[in-house]
Amino acid sequence: MKNKNQERMTSMEFRAKYNNLMKEKKKNKFNVAPKPERTWNGFFRGREQTIVYKSREEVLWFIDLIHQLNNGLITELSIREKFLLIEKTENNTAIYYESDFFYYDMARSLWVILEIKGKKTQTYIRNKNIMLRKYPKILFVEYSIKEKLVKEYSDGKLIACYPG
Repeated sequence: MKNKNQERMTSMEFRAKYNNLMKEKKKNKFNVAPKPERTWNGFFRGREQTIVYKSREEVLWFIDLIHQLNNGLITELSIREKFLLIEKTENNTAIYYESDFFYYDMARSLWVILEIKGKKTQTYIRNKNIMLRKYPKILFVEYSIKEKLVKEYSDGKLIACYPG
């Protein structure tokens, strides 16, 4: 039975109310943290910057890399460096791999790509394999947020795996 005080909503009112509720509750399929938790503010490359990352973990790794950079352990730190995977052809556009971080490790005398992964998509796995084959002398370091593992690849092969 209907309560006398209940009002009947039109379908348009119901849709508007439902859409507003869904916007408030909407979660990203990758379970991304709110923007303020993924944002870093500070000095980088000689100027003040605000950088929004894809995850909270990326911000934490970036802060660690900034400390290493300031202490002379690494040099040439860059963010979202692009690497050519497949050249442009008549029919297709060029395909690039965009790393989370790229730097030179002074202790190892190696260039390093650091990748922070929450969810490994098929596209990421394919592009990582192409990357490992095309740039075998770059140390590829992958941190898995889910597994809390760091994996290191060199010459296209897994060379180390340890807790992160």
